[in-house]
Amino acid sequence: MTTMTMAKPKYFQPKGEKAEWEMIYDYLKSKEKGALISYKELSKVINRDFASNRSPIYRAMKEMEIEDDRSLLNVRGYGYKITIAQDHEGLAFLHHKKSRRQMNTAKRKITSADMTQLSQAERARFREIELALSQQAEMIKRLDKRVTVVEEKQKTQGDTTARLDKLIDALKRHGIEI
Repeated sequence: MTTMTMAKPKYFQPKGEKAEWEMIYDYLKSKEKGALISYKELSKVINRDFASNRSPIYRAMKEMEIEDDRSLLNVRGYGYKITIAQDHEGLAFLHHKKSRRQMNTAKRKITSADMTQLSQAERARFREIELALSQQAEMIKRLDKRVTVVEEKQKTQGDTTARLDKLIDALKRHGIEI
């Protein structure tokens, strides 16, 4: 009996000397924060049409976030912007908003199942999943309320500080020192 040798799969093998994500990462690393990078530039970097497969940018972005304290912001119809520190709050908020929608979608998917077609064990598991998703959604809702309260307090404190600064300036202009 002869044995056939199987070729090793070529999953996750770079197409060239370097993986496309590494080429993009190296290119982005050389750019300043706030720089705009077009889809055309990215196509040149990897020597193919970037739009046909954008997955290397996501891996490069992950590396940037871990190694360089940077991220990318999609600029619709153009490319990407290398974020400045202040952009990260907005990015985090967008992902948080997406996660809330995904949680609601997950809950809707589990509750829309026809329970009459499930076994007793499957129904019990579905109910547990539904309960867990409901609890997670409720936690997210409570956290959102807390964040809103904190933001309102910070805004009020900022407004109060700004008014106090104006009052101090007005007193100084009239020769009154504090």
